Amino acid sequence: MADQPRAAVRALRHAARLDYDMIRPRPVFTLPALSVTVEEEIEALRLVAGSKAVELICEQPDPFVQYFVSSWPKAFDTHWALSLGFTADESFEEIIRIYIDDELDGRFDTGLSARNASDRVRMVAEAQSHTQHRNEILAHTPPWSAQTWPIAAAMIQYPATLPDGSSVQDQSAEGWSSTLADIQCAGFTELDPTDSWLRIADLLPSRRLEFLSVCADHGLTIPAISTSRRSVIDPDKQKADASLTYIHKVIDTAAEIGAREIALGFAAELSARQKNALWFWTAPGHRDPDDPQIWKKAVLRIRELADHAQSVGVALSLEMYEDTYLGSADSAVRFVRDVDHPACGINADIGNLVRLHRPMEHWRDMMTKLAPYLRYWHVKNYLRTEDEMTGMVVTAPAPMEQGVISYRAAIGMALEHGYASPFLVEHYGGDGLSVAARNRDYIRRILPK
Repeated sequence: MADQPRAAVRALRHAARLDYDMIRPRPVFTLPALSVTVEEEIEALRLVAGSKAVELICEQPDPFVQYFVSSWPKAFDTHWALSLGFTADESFEEIIRIYIDDELDGRFDTGLSARNASDRVRMVAEAQSHTQHRNEILAHTPPWSAQTWPIAAAMIQYPATLPDGSSVQDQSAEGWSSTLADIQCAGFTELDPTDSWLRIADLLPSRRLEFLSVCADHGLTIPAISTSRRSVIDPDKQKADASLTYIHKVIDTAAEIGAREIALGFAAELSARQKNALWFWTAPGHRDPDDPQIWKKAVLRIRELADHAQSVGVALSLEMYEDTYLGSADSAVRFVRDVDHPACGINADIGNLVRLHRPMEHWRDMMTKLAPYLRYWHVKNYLRTEDEMTGMVVTAPAPMEQGVISYRAAIGMALEHGYASPFLVEHYGGDGLSVAARNRDYIRRILPK
């Protein structure tokens, strides 16, 4: 792109609504392409090559391939390339015909479709044997190495309102860059915008591109997006409906920017007492009602969101949080089973529970129940002291390797059940970013090499 004519550069600047000085250091854009389903590909092949060619296809999922293909982005913004005159193929049928012309000299060997039934049986058997072998490998091989596993920085230590009273939403690119420089200096290569800091889904498209450019300048990618205190069953119906609409928008935004997963839950806004407490979890807050109809409403709304997420290649992870329908391991498992959707799992943020000053199920017992259902995982740890004589419970935030939860064991349990999602490292109090970076390094030490 650096050698493109000036007219192309001007077109690129105009299409992206960005300043040329900001574009120039990263002159990269995505080419337009064609999006089709496997079924549409098969029907195109039937149209070009006939039914006998289609009969040669055997459906045999390969988990080894699924692991890395599922991490690919499912949607792209290609208007920069389109504005410069690049085009995509019009149909998959056209792609097949181009292949025949370019690679087969325009001749399609119809004899290939004459393979007999025994040949097809042999092919299926070989595919099954291959998949079985892959499954044996995958039982011990995660999708990433310890050094490449996505471990994102949370932005919970950064407020959404700036000292001058303005919002991070309206901040300049230079302002965003100043904050993200902290994340880069802490050694992170992944970032979760975390909408308690920045609502990336509410940014105008041009501003979203601007934010992504700033992230790229700092070497940061976004593997997932977390929402905060946006319950789709909030007692205030208007807030609940607004949250549902907003999360649908987050799903589309995640697909647009290539984020694989979204964290959401049923935590409501902090109560007045929680806002005034040193640690907000020590004061009483919202409780989801023991009401079968509200439970059913929650299930239906999450299933609606999961349908949308699956349609654009994104998955949902439901955050465990006290006094909500995800407030215990048993309740969380029951809820996700009721949702019963492949694009919906559990965010086993058991740190939210062990920090409570009340009796709590042992973390190991919780993980035994949760491990088969895990998706995008928020991790943090707490010291916890229980006095049996007085019943007093005291907790305080701690680095992951020092708290009451053994994450070496907890992560091992998750991996045994095929955990294959990013982590989000969090810490409340003190220099939360530095402790989060320490937590990241700890996770890398205990992940399989």
